[in-house]
Amino acid sequence: MPKPPLTEQANGAARIETWTVMHRPDGPELGIVIGRLDEGNVRFVANTPSDMATLMELQENGDVGRPGMVTHTDGQNVFVPG
Repeated sequence: MPKPPLTEQANGAARIETWTVMHRPDGPELGIVIGRLDEGNVRFVANTPSDMATLMELQENGDVGRPGMVTHTDGQNVFVPG
């Protein structure tokens, strides 16, 4: 099957394709999203903000297709769910 293009520097409106929340013994630690930019249908990998509210929201409501914004800052992509 054809693969969508991948960017290492994603910016713009996007949607979640798949996600996971990594845990440490005392709770959620890191959210990881694989998503697609709305413009150009380009795939990206990003972390989420590491605050507890974002991680719990993603863990409990991280639906595939969920919209958000991704920005490339300081060498990494960060996806904030909408």
